[in-house]
Amino acid sequence: MGKGIEGLDEKIIASAKAEFLREGYLGASLRQIAQGAGISTASIYARHPNKEGLFSAVVEPAASEFIERVRKEFCIPEDTEIWTEMFQRNFWMGQIDFLYENMDEFFLLLTDSCHTKYGRYIDALSVLAAQPTYSRYAGKLEQNGIGPDFVVAIYVSLFTGIFEIVLHHIQKEDAKEYISQLCHYFNAGWQSVL
Repeated sequence: MGKGIEGLDEKIIASAKAEFLREGYLGASLRQIAQGAGISTASIYARHPNKEGLFSAVVEPAASEFIERVRKEFCIPEDTEIWTEMFQRNFWMGQIDFLYENMDEFFLLLTDSCHTKYGRYIDALSVLAAQPTYSRYAGKLEQNGIGPDFVVAIYVSLFTGIFEIVLHHIQKEDAKEYISQLCHYFNAGWQSVL
């Protein structure tokens, strides 16, 4: 089969996503993925170098888009307060639809990516958010004995908490209240050191 068959990539990705969700990354079989897409494994290899490449094809669009959303939100003018409860709540409430539209992809990223380049996805997000936060509040943070590594740890905790809505398949309406409470909790902690 040639690379240009219309709709084939979408069928492969859909079959791969279903297999990864059902069997996990390690248990997923390229033969089963090919069978689900109605093609040969050679047709998969013609498009994706290996199982990790196929996993990337499944999760990359959502993973990259979310990183870009975090980058855009946190890398803003120096005079903007990013650790207010309102700023955080507005950002996270604005992400709910995206997270729910890509629930399966985020579930795979969070539960089954340790053998892929996405194994440290939350860490990457946390470093991305921590850098502008630390530079913006460095003076106050240093006065309170808080260094850049601790700021990364705070963000790891925040992202881990936010992603609980994905890991536990929390209903979307309940997620709004959950995120609101989480932002309130983290805001109290930030206000104690800023």
